[in-house]
Amino acid sequence: MEYMKYLDKLTGIHNEAYFNDHYDEYVRKHKNARLIMIDFEKFKSINDTFGHNVGDKYLTLFARLLNDNFPNAIVSRLHGDEYCVLTYFSDDDIINVFKIIDDEIKKAVKKRQIPRVFGYNAGSTFASIDLHETKEQADAMMYAGKQAGQRYKSFSFDVWLQKQDQKEFLEKIDSSLQAKDFSYSGHYLHTPDTDQTNIFHISTKDAAGHSLFFDDNYSVLRNDSKIIEFDKSNFRTLLPTLVTMDDRYLLSIDNKTILSSDYLLKYLEYIKVSLELDYTNIILAINLTGLDQSKYMTFISRLKFLQELGFKICLDKYSSTIGDILFESIDADYIRFDDKYWKKALEDKKTEKVIRHKVDMFSSVADTTSIFGLVETQDEQSFIETLSPTILVSGNSYSKEKQLVLK
Repeated sequence: MEYMKYLDKLTGIHNEAYFNDHYDEYVRKHKNARLIMIDFEKFKSINDTFGHNVGDKYLTLFARLLNDNFPNAIVSRLHGDEYCVLTYFSDDDIINVFKIIDDEIKKAVKKRQIPRVFGYNAGSTFASIDLHETKEQADAMMYAGKQAGQRYKSFSFDVWLQKQDQKEFLEKIDSSLQAKDFSYSGHYLHTPDTDQTNIFHISTKDAAGHSLFFDDNYSVLRNDSKIIEFDKSNFRTLLPTLVTMDDRYLLSIDNKTILSSDYLLKYLEYIKVSLELDYTNIILAINLTGLDQSKYMTFISRLKFLQELGFKICLDKYSSTIGDILFESIDADYIRFDDKYWKKALEDKKTEKVIRHKVDMFSSVADTTSIFGLVETQDEQSFIETLSPTILVSGNSYSKEKQLVLK
């Protein structure tokens, strides 16, 4: 009975309870023990494509490969596609083990044990007596490796400090969401010849005055899924007032929020009807970063629903093939180029040619207005002026940031 309570029923290896109960003993015995945290890349797509029975084969195969190649270690399946390994292997040994495992996965495909190769990410740190912090550190390395496209990442003090800063930032965001103490500012859009329009692009700032859309903070919010709660708060605060004001407003929202938050869409429909709101002066700048292409059709249908409510649609952070596909599928009113993408055109002739072609195509084929933001230098402004008189621009090169005063 004692043995069974520590067994993962699917894979036959140890479970999380065994890992937790035997961690201290292992760390005391092996002074240089390392904890490795591991999870699959896009495991959901395996289940969706081949079914859960095949997904279980993947999980069982991977458990066996870990168990076989990390002898005298505590190898545990935590839950789902997450595993951990507590080992005394050196960093070089661990790297070699994962090379062996990768080869074994390819062999399993050739033997038709599984239908295709799968990826995973792993991160490690030295195991300390503080299990919670050790797991946090190994997790942080795993996700840092995932973002960098690395199979395995060992502990980095710089990455850990960055993770702690991000944790502190998210705690501050939680406080700001509860206190509703965000502030709003932004830039008016201009024509290339510097004439100011009546379109104001809103930037949300935290209590310290840091922008949450143009700094690294945005990716932190997005990776934590805090962006959904943040977007909902923005809309509840801003919309009832913005619709009564004279200008037009470019209001940012993440594609993850549109895909995940049925509540927000129902809220927008409810207050439109109950308060008889007119959304025609609101342009939704929908950030396309990291759009889940498997949910593409759902995303399109929700954009069309927002248009039916009266919103204008801006495809924001445009830079990739998915942006072109969306352009073909929906009558977007605006397309806002990713600033890193369009600024590359100042040095790369191929990128410049592509951007010029797209600007012409957007305006001539679909009557869609192109927007270029964060114009900061004279060189950038000079380049913008050569594109098209129909585009819109913003940035410190055209006007200073202004505080948005809500009536």
